[in-house]
Amino acid sequence: MIAKENLMSLLKELDSELYLESPEGIVREIVIYGGAAMILMEVPNRATFDIDIFDPSTVDQVFEKVKNKIAQKYSFNRNWINATGGAFKHELMSKWEERTKVFYQGEKLIVKTLGRVDLLVTKFLAELDRGEDFEDLKNLNPTLKELDQVKAHLETLEDSEFWQKKINEVYEVLVSG
Repeated sequence: MIAKENLMSLLKELDSELYLESPEGIVREIVIYGGAAMILMEVPNRATFDIDIFDPSTVDQVFEKVKNKIAQKYSFNRNWINATGGAFKHELMSKWEERTKVFYQGEKLIVKTLGRVDLLVTKFLAELDRGEDFEDLKNLNPTLKELDQVKAHLETLEDSEFWQKKINEVYEVLVSG
């Protein structure tokens, strides 16, 4: 399990191992979303089994080797860092890259998280899709302004009556507290 107490040390270890494997190599930049981003944003009582990242172009053979070495060391799943969130990138608001926040900058690794409103979009989409992220949405404690911004954006993604109804249902519950 990855929690606040060990997430930063894991990222530092990942950076150190990337340096040892490839001291002259590239600096990798990853953008984290999901539970790991919530941990970095200090959302209380949040832990996760994995670190979701965008942009698999940063995940090369050296990155995979180091990631797997750390997974073996801590008995993590081999996908403890995964780049399965590519689909979300196309559903985020424009200029999301400009709203990312740097949380760690090492020798060979830069770690960013999505901005708050963009993380809210991903959590809202996950709730609409799976129905499992409502607690995360609540724990992010969004403002009415943020919720209105997210709702307006989500309404542009699909115009079906069913989609609009689902958005409104989640929105109303969040607004009512």
